[in-house]
Amino acid sequence: MKQWKLLSLALLILAGVSFSACQKDEEDDLGPTISLKTDAGYTYEDFEVTEGTTLTFGITAAKSTTSDNNLNRFNVLYASGSQELTLVDSVFSNATFNADYSIEFVGTGSAKIKFKITSAGGLTDEKELNVVVTAAGVAVKKISDIELGSWNDPIGSFYNTVDEMAYTVSAAKQNQEKVDFLFFLGAVNQNTIAAPDDADANTINTFELEDWTTKNATRFNTTNMTADEFDAIGDLHVFPEFDVAGATSKANQLVTGQVVMFRTIAGKLGYIKIKDLYRSGDKILFDLIVEE
Repeated sequence: MKQWKLLSLALLILAGVSFSACQKDEEDDLGPTISLKTDAGYTYEDFEVTEGTTLTFGITAAKSTTSDNNLNRFNVLYASGSQELTLVDSVFSNATFNADYSIEFVGTGSAKIKFKITSAGGLTDEKELNVVVTAAGVAVKKISDIELGSWNDPIGSFYNTVDEMAYTVSAAKQNQEKVDFLFFLGAVNQNTIAAPDDADANTINTFELEDWTTKNATRFNTTNMTADEFDAIGDLHVFPEFDVAGATSKANQLVTGQVVMFRTIAGKLGYIKIKDLYRSGDKILFDLIVEE
């Protein structure tokens, strides 16, 4: 069964109801009428939303014009497959009804949401909308146990997140448009992951970056994400807004367990989780999550 959360409810029962001294026959009762508000800010047609979205629905209803049977019940029903969940069940007695409801949609799939009014005579009227709720977040891929080393290590010092490739110095020069970042131990910038356009990385002569014509401007943000939170990310993820103003061309002084956020020149967001640092061998081991 889908889960649905009613965030807020504003119910306005209009006063000033008048009654007739006699009641018309039941066969003359045309029944109540219900309408959805179509003003700005209200949802009143079939819709598709991302999971976690909150929408506002406005409802007005009136008793039959051919009967004195008051309105006495209002329901909001949510049907998915063979399951039907009652979101609202309001009992009252009045000639008219006016209400606004804000509903957060939790869970994914296709369903129907129904707004139903009932009169004292048992007759009903309803409005039904088709609903499609899609998963929140973007598709991501997770790559585990990536190892980079010093400039002369055969495992390479440069990395391409799209092709999941590590490059040596010579291979990186041949694929420079694909390189997202590189690793170096550094004398000052200890344990550093940097963009190819980083100024300090370009002082390392053995990387031969001075010969590159394309130096991708990958940028980094620090995070408070824990290693466990990183590990818990599934196939979809909602990334926080990337801090462009506070972004840097390198993430240095890295430590085991740290998680760094990055954005590639193509605009793809991702995280790097440091798993191990081999100080004596100038190597790093990390896991990576990046947008597909």
